[in-house]
Amino acid sequence: MCGIAGYKGAEDATQIVIEGLRRLEYRGYDSWGVASINHDHIELFRREGRIGQVSVSSIGRSSGISIGHTRWATHGGVSESNAHPHLSFDSKVAVVHNGIIENYQELRSDLKSRGIALQSQTDTEVIPHLIALELGQDTSFAEAVRRTCRRLKGSYAIVAVHQDFDEIVVARDGSPVVIGTRVDESDKEFFVASDVTAFLDRTKDVVYLRDGDLAVINSSLDVKRISDSSHVDFKAETVPWSLEEASKGEYHHFMLKEIHEQPQVVMSALAQDESALASASSWIGAASKVIIVACGTSALAGKVGQAYFRALAGKDVQVVIGSESDSILPCVSSRDVMIAVSQSGETADTMHAAKTAKAKGARIISIVNATGSSLSRISDLVLPMRSGPEICVVATKSYISTVSILARLSSMVAKTDILPFSSLSSLMKSLIASVEPKAAALAVRIAASKDMFVIGRGLLYPTSLEAALKLKETCYIHAEGFAGGELKHGSIALIETGIPVIALADDSTRALIVSNAMEVRARGGWVVGVDTKPNEAYDEFIQVPDVGLLQPLISIVPLQLLAYHVAVIKGLDPDKPRNLAKSVTVK
Repeated sequence: MCGIAGYKGAEDATQIVIEGLRRLEYRGYDSWGVASINHDHIELFRREGRIGQVSVSSIGRSSGISIGHTRWATHGGVSESNAHPHLSFDSKVAVVHNGIIENYQELRSDLKSRGIALQSQTDTEVIPHLIALELGQDTSFAEAVRRTCRRLKGSYAIVAVHQDFDEIVVARDGSPVVIGTRVDESDKEFFVASDVTAFLDRTKDVVYLRDGDLAVINSSLDVKRISDSSHVDFKAETVPWSLEEASKGEYHHFMLKEIHEQPQVVMSALAQDESALASASSWIGAASKVIIVACGTSALAGKVGQAYFRALAGKDVQVVIGSESDSILPCVSSRDVMIAVSQSGETADTMHAAKTAKAKGARIISIVNATGSSLSRISDLVLPMRSGPEICVVATKSYISTVSILARLSSMVAKTDILPFSSLSSLMKSLIASVEPKAAALAVRIAASKDMFVIGRGLLYPTSLEAALKLKETCYIHAEGFAGGELKHGSIALIETGIPVIALADDSTRALIVSNAMEVRARGGWVVGVDTKPNEAYDEFIQVPDVGLLQPLISIVPLQLLAYHVAVIKGLDPDKPRNLAKSVTVK
């Protein structure tokens, strides 16, 4: 969930690492730090809060190797002593780490029995101490890291340096880490990060480590297995997008930029490899059970997909959130298909479900955005989101991509061509331009609300859930989404004078949603209708084009814009909501 950046090369390593950490700020963090090798010792700099405009001169110089980290607190509170990097007892080893070391209490007790005083509350601090203890006259630094990793239980991406070794050692098991390489006739540079955006301005050539890999970066790159030191063949891949695509450009926030990119995203998402789509639809059609597993927004996109499979293909697809997948995994068999959805391709709970289902013989189809991610590599078939970089923590265009892909898959399973995909992109583009002023105007009133509701029916029921999630995570408003028919089964008790209720409707659900809206208004609620046609039941009306069964892809857009403008009015940063991280790589 946190950010890692590292560099080995001839340039100012500290400066490059600081730049990399700034590009990873979107992942969420509450403290940060950098460790740089300065000839015969390690310069350590750690701080609480944001990186800001810190100068490299205040951090310390580097002789060509530096590692850094942005921390989102798990073990231990937010403090300078808990921030990474952590040093060994002899101050010769520095380590940054993402993940959770499950047996850290046992390891801390062992270290204390050896007379080593621990300086933090973190699980990470045990790692540099163990590495230092493993080092001996005949033990290389890389071997000391490998032996240490063999003692760790849990998940980790570890980057370690030693003041006496001209190298960086990287280990991975359960948490993402990628290595960038730039080699020309006169120079070699290596970059380490939890996300390619950290170094995309310097190279697009990357090596994705697998779980159980250990990489040694000195004058070259060598990869071996942690289990037995055996050599691993690897191949560099090229990142398919540029740094410009990962910058805000003319927009004030990434969230707004990414909403405006959605018309193009729809076209890209639908432009899948036809043979891959054919295989996926064949597997799904023949499967005994089809399970969509995902978390957060991806799970809500899965619920829209579930509705498509049921409505179009008569296929009973189940949706399970990743953290609760253990409830269904005992029922998975080799006759089943699991569709695993994750923007990052590294979501821990989704990965757990996919690995377990694969071990039981089920076929795994993944829908991911990150090239070379862990989920894509364990899958039998990958359908890329093709969203480009999504920097905002709040997911928008990856949701649109996922719903588009699932709609296309369901139509192929159903052997029907009734979904109006061809006009979707242009209609979405026009809608964004026309509806943004209305969303900004409505945001003024909604920004003053502490509670609100979003209701929908049919295909627009899961859309109501996603709209409520956007308002919660972006604006910190307690927003609840639910099926309109459930209003009288409890939630109507919460309707008070002036409380906002957004009602999503289309031709098939309008009559019943209008009835719900009238019930809300009769109790003083303020109703905003998102519909293809106006109705006197709506106090305010946002008109969206009629795209039939693809209505979920259109009706969510005004609500994404509404959430964005409410956040801005409240003085919040929609790109970096409090307490959230872009990629949740621990359970």
